[in-house]
Amino acid sequence: MTSISSVPVSPREHSATHYFAIKDINLRERSLRQRLEAYPDSLEDEIRLYLLHRRYGTVPLPTLSLKAASGRAARPDGFMGAWLSLKLLSQAGTGLWGKKKREAEFRAHCSALCIPSFSASPYEAESQDSPRNTRYLSLLREEWADFASLLIETCLKDRNYSSVAFGLIPVQEQALQQKIQNEINDISSELPASYRKETECRLFHDTMQAVYDARFPRQPL
Repeated sequence: MTSISSVPVSPREHSATHYFAIKDINLRERSLRQRLEAYPDSLEDEIRLYLLHRRYGTVPLPTLSLKAASGRAARPDGFMGAWLSLKLLSQAGTGLWGKKKREAEFRAHCSALCIPSFSASPYEAESQDSPRNTRYLSLLREEWADFASLLIETCLKDRNYSSVAFGLIPVQEQALQQKIQNEINDISSELPASYRKETECRLFHDTMQAVYDARFPRQPL
């Protein structure tokens, strides 16, 4: 397990690699809070803490001192929950019956993913090219990229996802990559397009695509 003492002290050194290497979310939050105590003006750590709370929720401060039993599973991943809900929506069809309800659900799940235009943050209230907004969008993409990596690795390791016939017949590697690719397209591109929100979701889709391309360089989206 990563210890707090191994987390870089200088804000300049707090790269995404170091930050997301802390798999225990409670420990990740503790490290952020300690850094903010040492560097209260660190915009990067302030935004990271905001995004952590949006993704994993908040817990009482005493809870942060408890050792997590199983890393990420100690705090539910809100991004994963929203993604799975969008997956269900993408499979529900686009008929007129219940369309308003489905669109409301779509917007709510996009908000849970912190997609701009669906989820207002205190950093987006300023002009689009302001330093705070620019930094926020950059760190948001890092959070999305971490989620995309987690999603892809989960799909690769999940026996039910990577097989057919109730987990009995393994799917070939290339077919599995194609399945993940199709899911990314269906949920982050085709589904938003069905509600005419492809522009609003493009940054999120592009981030998911970039992570997929890096993971499977011979199978671009």
